[in-house]
Amino acid sequence: MSRNMMVVMSLISVCLIAFMLIIVQDNGNEESPDTTDSVEDEDGSSPDTTNDLEEVNGEPNENADVSASHELAEEAGNEVLAEGGNAVDAAIATSLTLTVVEPYGSGIGGGGAMLVMPNANEVPDAYDYRETAPSGTSADNPAQNDAGVPGFLKGMKKVHDEHGSMDMERLLAPAIEYAEDGFEVDWMLEDRFNQATHRMGEDAKEMFQVNGVPIQEGNTLTQPELAETLTHLQEEGFEDFYSGELSSEITGNRVSWTEEDLSSYEVLTDDPASGEFGGYQVYSAPPPSSGVTLIQLLQIAEQLNVTEYEPDSAEFVGTFTEIWEIVRSERYLNIGDPSFNDIQTSDLTSLEHTDSLADEVGNEIALRGSDDEKSSTTQINVVDENGMMVSATNSLSNFFGSGVMNDAGFLMNNQMSNFAFEDEENPNYYEEGKRARSYIAPTILVSDNEGILAGSPGGARIPQVLGQVFINADRDGGDIEEAFARPRFAHHLEDGEGEIRLESEWPEDSIGDIEQLEYDVDSDYYSNVFFGDVIQLTVDLETGEVSSTEDPRR
Repeated sequence: MSRNMMVVMSLISVCLIAFMLIIVQDNGNEESPDTTDSVEDEDGSSPDTTNDLEEVNGEPNENADVSASHELAEEAGNEVLAEGGNAVDAAIATSLTLTVVEPYGSGIGGGGAMLVMPNANEVPDAYDYRETAPSGTSADNPAQNDAGVPGFLKGMKKVHDEHGSMDMERLLAPAIEYAEDGFEVDWMLEDRFNQATHRMGEDAKEMFQVNGVPIQEGNTLTQPELAETLTHLQEEGFEDFYSGELSSEITGNRVSWTEEDLSSYEVLTDDPASGEFGGYQVYSAPPPSSGVTLIQLLQIAEQLNVTEYEPDSAEFVGTFTEIWEIVRSERYLNIGDPSFNDIQTSDLTSLEHTDSLADEVGNEIALRGSDDEKSSTTQINVVDENGMMVSATNSLSNFFGSGVMNDAGFLMNNQMSNFAFEDEENPNYYEEGKRARSYIAPTILVSDNEGILAGSPGGARIPQVLGQVFINADRDGGDIEEAFARPRFAHHLEDGEGEIRLESEWPEDSIGDIEQLEYDVDSDYYSNVFFGDVIQLTVDLETGEVSSTEDPRR
């Protein structure tokens, strides 16, 4: 072979080797295409879009997370965190998404409460964007459909103005996408709709149908009118809901509120209710929400050493129930809208005051009213990589609120049904402009090395459920997972008559002793919503690592 031919063959060999190396390198770095928005399973349902933790540069970030009751809402919040948004940005995106994918629990026609803690060394800011009684209404002439002036959107705007970092247009995007393109109906949405359909208006029923048939698990549900409204808000801003084109459209539409009611609505900011329990500083939503009630319950329980009792024993159930009766009575007498009542929150949660309440345990307590507050809320917790913590509870009051759909495509709350209508001395007596008392209690607990964010739906059971989880975790050496797994109980009051309801999984060997207490007992009470759905995050303040535990009940 000639010398020139050998040179040519050598060059060809080098080129082939180089080309093969390039191919191997490219294949090693190949990324799967993003098909989240375009691919459907063969049955037409949406693909699994679960996102366990936010990701930064493709790697899981264990120092930031969102916990909520729907995976699509969690995903929306975690994507915001991954793009550099903070905990408030993520909480807003999560809240807005929940109004679409869990329309029975919250919505732009409702309200809520939020705690924002910039870091573990600061006291949280407490935001109240609860609904208010419309002008011209009264106990004798209450709001049409029990719908109060909604504060949800103004609340989102307020916390965003003071703490947010991303454009609101971006935070609205997931909610618009799911309203416009649809999402897969889960068992809970189907079940809640079936339970509420008897009290829903025709417009609302039609919204939750697919091809003229009531929604079923696995269906793809779209909400075009809501998508149009959310898109309008994305373009014009949330203020348009309160003093723009949209405000005139939604006024007088099956509601009693006026354009002036909307334009004059204000978000309230205050210090949170605060107390101490188990080595933690406890912060929760102030009146008219029920953080005070939760803190009183926890402090009395600690003062009486209830963790010495086994969690399923008659001693624990009986003592806890007696404590609940006392703090519930305190709530009835002292908790209402602070704009209409002289309420000294710090006095009500002081150790001196709860110590005096502890002395009353065992005494007969006058039981007033009924635990008829509606149990539909949504809970959101967020921790970002800079240590900001957010805990929020949003609500329409009842499942699907009033059951009445506004022409703008959103359900209206029925929060006004939670007022007192007869006793004028009651701090919760109906008055125009007033916020109704609520059992919601978004909560943050902070110790030297740990932060816990928690909240739950469940109406009158919220403080009881959260109290049991925190007390059981304290007894179990901080094991939140074990505390979640334990069966729950609740004292339920109806027309002045109290009953202890035991979750159906309650251990049989202690039921007999509990039935010997001076209470009526339902020893096999089954409900997937009655005993709450605690949404929780825990952050290690030394490492920044965030973890969550899921409640198996919903």
